[in-house]
Amino acid sequence: MNLPGWSISLLRDLPPAGQIIHRYPEAGGAYDDLLIRVRRDSGETWIAACARGDGLADGIFLFSSDSSRFVVLHKGAGYYLSCEDPKVWEELPISPGIRHAIYDASAELLVVFDWIRGAAFGPTGIVWKSPRLFVDDLSVEHCSGDRIVLRGNEIPEESKIELSMRDGSILSGHPSRYN
Repeated sequence: MNLPGWSISLLRDLPPAGQIIHRYPEAGGAYDDLLIRVRRDSGETWIAACARGDGLADGIFLFSSDSSRFVVLHKGAGYYLSCEDPKVWEELPISPGIRHAIYDASAELLVVFDWIRGAAFGPTGIVWKSPRLFVDDLSVEHCSGDRIVLRGNEIPEESKIELSMRDGSILSGHPSRYN
């Protein structure tokens, strides 16, 4: 994957000895970290070692309007990283249990959901964060255009909510009364 001036790729093997490795979070270092090589066109290279979470979502998402920021999801953990400075990073606020990810490349928007809520990210950081939407078991039923239909448990029955992808507003349904 490429951003202007940068190449981002997954590593299948351990990097060579002496390679600079930046761990996310800093105390990481498990055998199942996701290793990513970040290389400037001029040759400068560093490795990101991203710890896993306890969710399902995986992926690397690039934002073309910002040539140096990208998001990494690894087994539900989410990290917002900078190619320019590996010390500039943040964990996504609903990490480490991210279960679903929807990426709209034309809007440069990544929407993620855990078991109970969601959040969206763009090239400059967080765009919106929802309140608690369900008691548990949030799932994405479908996504169409600017609308995301979600289903989840709301005691005593299952409930459905429709959200705007762009701003997170609730278009139909009601958030959990257990906020």
